[in-house]
Amino acid sequence: MVFMNDTPNLLLDMLRSGSQSIRETREANTLSAGVTRRGFIVVQKQAREFASSSVGHPAGKVWTAMPGLRGIGKTTILSQLYHDPAFNSSLKIYASFDRVKTIGATIQEFIDACEEYMGGSFEKQSQPVALFLDEVQYLNDWAVGLKTIYDRSKKIFIFCTGSSALSLQTDANVARRMDVAKLHPLCLTEFVMIKQAHDGTPESEIVRPINGLAGSLRNAIFGSRSASEAYATLERLKPQVEQYWRQIPYQNNKLFGEYLAHGTLPFTLDLPNKSAIWERINRILSESLDRDVVSYGRFDAATMSAIPQLLFLLASSVETSNTNLSSKLRTDQRTVKSVLQALEKTEIITAIPPKGASRGRVGKASKYLFTSPAMRAALCGFGGVITPDNDSSLKGKLFEDIVGLYLKRMFLDAPLTRAIVEYDPSKGGADFIVSPDGTKSNSIVIEVGVSKSSSKQVIQTLNEIQGKYGVIVSSGVLEVDEENNVLRVPIEFFFLV
Repeated sequence: MVFMNDTPNLLLDMLRSGSQSIRETREANTLSAGVTRRGFIVVQKQAREFASSSVGHPAGKVWTAMPGLRGIGKTTILSQLYHDPAFNSSLKIYASFDRVKTIGATIQEFIDACEEYMGGSFEKQSQPVALFLDEVQYLNDWAVGLKTIYDRSKKIFIFCTGSSALSLQTDANVARRMDVAKLHPLCLTEFVMIKQAHDGTPESEIVRPINGLAGSLRNAIFGSRSASEAYATLERLKPQVEQYWRQIPYQNNKLFGEYLAHGTLPFTLDLPNKSAIWERINRILSESLDRDVVSYGRFDAATMSAIPQLLFLLASSVETSNTNLSSKLRTDQRTVKSVLQALEKTEIITAIPPKGASRGRVGKASKYLFTSPAMRAALCGFGGVITPDNDSSLKGKLFEDIVGLYLKRMFLDAPLTRAIVEYDPSKGGADFIVSPDGTKSNSIVIEVGVSKSSSKQVIQTLNEIQGKYGVIVSSGVLEVDEENNVLRVPIEFFFLV
């Protein structure tokens, strides 16, 4: 093949330096290199199945895409996977499609460069081939191009990342070949591990989750027949919960406050103070708007310039309807709806529909949580209006974001899920209604609050929908109100789910 420009040479130079580049990426993240995140466990399992399989075995081909919000560690996981022993006998190729786009190459030119780098076509490789591709959404037709590689090779592992779920959602023909393993912002146990690593704790002394505890807590809170049964199970698990917290070298209140404010984003632990944290998060938000939202929504300049104000309104307001947003932004409701959908698709916000929406009854608008509460905190703190340190209502919203994040990870983004997560828009209604299996009879009503004392909202919604039982997630002690079928789950329990 004869090339007519410098693009092939630039691509080859990039591929030849890929090993050094990804090693430097890993070394830049050595503080968390020994920390095993949930997202990494999933892809590492696939890698080891691939390494142990023979040609022709289903696991002889693996194609996994990992979407997720900017700044939550996708590239770090990619670098850790690249260096996993499972690929010691594989021919490894790393590339960032952001760089490929900068070079000006197409997906086909990238494939051609890979084959020249390997010294032959993908079909003719005698050893397994592993492709590690970062930020694939920057290249048009990336999925179709990778599909051709996947179909041509007998033993290939493809792992790619992207900044949004939408960028990794392709046609049905591609979807049948590709698994999606979404990476979420840090859960509390991940935050604790990374925080300890940054504080200089030796890897052998980092406090890790107790094996099996998260699943047991999840089954108790969401899989019991009644609040009393859930309470009895949690009482049996209480010694393990206490064992975990006894190992933590931080005061719980301070730890929770740091986690709520910014601890869901790992890069914030490298920054010296709140001002630097808020500034960096706002810069990432700007990048998401400029590079992700604009490419999906195709909004005009006037609309794009109004999105930062919309985000601030969502962050600082307790109740914000589409009508109010439209009025404040001086734009039509249809445009507001389109922008909200784009923000959701790029993982910035999560829409929680109103009660009954899953069954076709839509009377109220969805409520919008921030996928990472750190973004809400940054928008409010950076604007100098309210901050997590001086506003209790903001703390309540951050806590709701956190619980929403956990529910999203456990149910909404679970493989082959039938789960439904809604909220009660009625006055005095509960924050969440969760049905793990999608049936009304198994619905669990959840109310959250940093210092929630009343069960009124849970009882009201529970009685109205005739749900299974109610749960209050708050500070305090584990207890059950058997008369009203309501369980109180302390933060220390729920954060370990």
